[in-house]
Amino acid sequence: MLFSTFKTIHLAFARRGLAILVAVLATSPAWAVETQRPGGSDKQQLARWWNDLEEDEAIATQALLKLSAHPQEAVPFLKTAMRPLIIEPQRVTRLLEALASDDDGVWEPAYEELEYFDPRLAFDLDILMAEVRAAPVRQRVVEIMSGGHVGSLAGKEIQLRNARDDGFNFFSPQIGSWWAEHKVIRINSTSWGNRKKKWTRAVRGINLLAQIGTPTAVSILKKMAQGHHAAEPTRMAAEAVTRLAATVGAVPGEPIAVDRKQLETWWIELEHEEAVATQAILKLAAHPREAIAFLQSAMKPLFIKPERVFELLEKLASEDAQVWQPAYRELEYFDPRLAINLETLMSDVTESPARQRLVEILSGREVGTVAGQKINLQKAPDEGFNFSSNNESWWAEHRVARLNNWGSIKKKWTRAVRAIILLGHIATPDAIAILNEMTTGHPDAQLTKVALDITEKLAGPAQ
Repeated sequence: MLFSTFKTIHLAFARRGLAILVAVLATSPAWAVETQRPGGSDKQQLARWWNDLEEDEAIATQALLKLSAHPQEAVPFLKTAMRPLIIEPQRVTRLLEALASDDDGVWEPAYEELEYFDPRLAFDLDILMAEVRAAPVRQRVVEIMSGGHVGSLAGKEIQLRNARDDGFNFFSPQIGSWWAEHKVIRINSTSWGNRKKKWTRAVRGINLLAQIGTPTAVSILKKMAQGHHAAEPTRMAAEAVTRLAATVGAVPGEPIAVDRKQLETWWIELEHEEAVATQAILKLAAHPREAIAFLQSAMKPLFIKPERVFELLEKLASEDAQVWQPAYRELEYFDPRLAINLETLMSDVTESPARQRLVEILSGREVGTVAGQKINLQKAPDEGFNFSSNNESWWAEHRVARLNNWGSIKKKWTRAVRAIILLGHIATPDAIAILNEMTTGHPDAQLTKVALDITEKLAGPAQ
């Protein structure tokens, strides 16, 4: 097949990264505590950790922490594993020709290469889709660009349509439509789809190299910064090189002294998106003694009495920011549903502004986003509930076990989960003591379950 030179399913939702992190926490076999150090089979172990960096955040964070504990082995491995995002149009054309093959030994390696060296690095999306029309290459290249599974679009008709916001959608009569990203700068760096696991892995590796900071690690970062200027891994590498250049005089691999203000900054960053949070975790891991001392006061098990919830709800009604804001922050972590069921809460808290502030907390929304709105709680068809306001409705989670999952995302719970992963990695007696305390929270709450799972793994098999 000759290709001339030519210029995601919208399954991801607004908080996909956090939701996926939550979804695997209590179920993934990767929670098993691994103490093996690279030795006789070091390349195999390093390769496993490298592969884990493609997985969801919970698994990938453990792999990052393990790699960070072995910098002398990790850096040479990453030097061969990480490649800048540069690909010539002619190479893309040859790979697309290979995608048309029925021979697994031909199209599968091409598919894998294009998962990393995305065709949009060399060609505009609309011209690419105009040229690549025949099956199965059209379906395979759309799977690659959508971040879909191999074979998920096999045999399906796929069109490229203009979208209203100066963009594009893929459309299949058998499936419907989903976002088709045409701007390289937005690939893998937005929340609405087109996720690329191999780019995510590269960014995680970049964060690790930046934390290690040795001359060889920096040289890898500089090479990664030479990729396509708009691609996420290229931009992250360039930013890391700039940050490291500002630390002239620091000894590579030698932890610097940190004060409480710095620890508080990293603690706050654990609430941010994964790329920022990962940097914070790696920095905390480099200062385990200081991190544990800080987390001893910062981490609280998820337990709150109904009387305390009602006290805080009363304060939410105040017009005095010094009264309602501390109550708001406390309820963001100690969710009211830990002590009182959703229907009771909504039937008791009926007045503004307490009702609106309560719904923001329960929905994981930003402060003030539903201020002044009339909000109702309605039964949903699937034995659940929805909040409704004006012409808008959204899910109202009533089960504690599902909080911080597919909706009702709680940044403070996500932060605590990330800290729990870190404590499980450090695994000193003091770290385990914090984990043990976290297991005393609400038995259905995500944090309690994760802490319990990790402490059980650390304790080893029952005798």
